Amino acid sequence: MPGTRDQPILFGPFCLDRGGARLLRDGKPVALTPKAFDLLQLLASKPGRLITKEELLAAIWPDAFVSDASIKVAVSEVRKALDDGAKTPQYIETVHRRGYRFIGLGSAKPQADKAPAPKRADESPKPAPAPSTIAGRDAEMQRLLERFDRAARGERQCIFLTGSPGSGKTALVQTFIDHLRGLGVSPEHSGGAAPRLRSGETPKPHPDTPIPT
Repeated sequence: MPGTRDQPILFGPFCLDRGGARLLRDGKPVALTPKAFDLLQLLASKPGRLITKEELLAAIWPDAFVSDASIKVAVSEVRKALDDGAKTPQYIETVHRRGYRFIGLGSAKPQADKAPAPKRADESPKPAPAPSTIAGRDAEMQRLLERFDRAARGERQCIFLTGSPGSGKTALVQTFIDHLRGLGVSPEHSGGAAPRLRSGETPKPHPDTPIPT
């Protein structure tokens, strides 16, 4: 018997809730009479095993005198509830003149992947490095992203971007800023970020930042 007495049995889109005495299909109840439920529970709890007619009668109708016809009626009801067929069964197989066998265990639908755990409030987003759209500037873009990552963690950073006129300094900075904005990060309002400089203005180093000589 799979699991404990009250542990649900899963097969196909169905869940046999033994503790609640009900059959569910995709989470919705499926109507079954008590005797039909008892028959399905007995068969499903012993998958792959032949359950003889005598066993079924003794377990489901212990205090009543009934014939094999009662078993056929209950089996027919269960098959109808499961959309199962006698000729090409998916769940309940007939063993001619002997009894029935449950063959549906192991056909349960795989459960959907769990949703990703939410990020903790103290986890600051880190911009993922992305290929630069400026040819030959991948190394510079990577260096800017690494520096910004450190600044986002509270480590003060000071960067000097130098080069001859027309070498693409402005385009590199703009591409970097556009990349951050695409990740939902505002470089203008990030903690510890230096204010924007006007055209032609000389950057002033922070008092705590040593000037290389």
